[in-house]
Amino acid sequence: MESIIETFHLDWKLFLAQAVNFTIVAVVLWRFAFKPLAKNLSERTKTIEKSLKQAKEIAEQREEMLKLREQAVLEAQIEAKKVIDETSNKMKEYEEQMRIKTQNQAEVILTKAKSDIQEEKGKMLSEVRQEAADLVVMALEKVLQEKVTADLDKKLAEKAVNSIATN
Repeated sequence: MESIIETFHLDWKLFLAQAVNFTIVAVVLWRFAFKPLAKNLSERTKTIEKSLKQAKEIAEQREEMLKLREQAVLEAQIEAKKVIDETSNKMKEYEEQMRIKTQNQAEVILTKAKSDIQEEKGKMLSEVRQEAADLVVMALEKVLQEKVTADLDKKLAEKAVNSIATN
C-alpha cells in the first residue's frame, strides 16, 4: 500500500481533509440543494400528474357533453318533426272541416234558392191566373156587353183559370 501511496503521491492528511471536505459538501448539497430540488421535482411531478388527470376528465366530460348535445339535437329534430306532423294533420282536418262547411253552406244556399224559385213560380202562376181571369172577364164583358155580377164574375174566372191550368 505504501508503494501505491508513493506512486500516486498521496498524502493521508490531505486525503482525509479532502474526504471530510467532500462529506461536508455532499451533506450541504444534499440538505440545501438536492433535497429541496427533489421536493420541487416531486411536487412538480404531482402537479403534472394532477393536470393530466384533470385534462383526461375534461376530455371525457367534453365527449359526454358532445353525446348529450347530439342527443338533444336528435330529440329536437324528432320533436320538430312531430310538431310538423301534428300541424299538417290539423291543417288537413281544418281543410276537411272547411270543405264540409262550404258544402253545407252551398246546399243551404241551393235549397233556399230552390224554395225561392218555387215561391216565385207560385207567385207568378197566381199572377198569371189572376191576369188570365181578368182577361177572361174583360173578354166576356165585351162579348156580353154588360157587366157581370161579382159572384158570376168570380165563378167564370175560376173556371177559366182551371181550364187554363189543366191545359
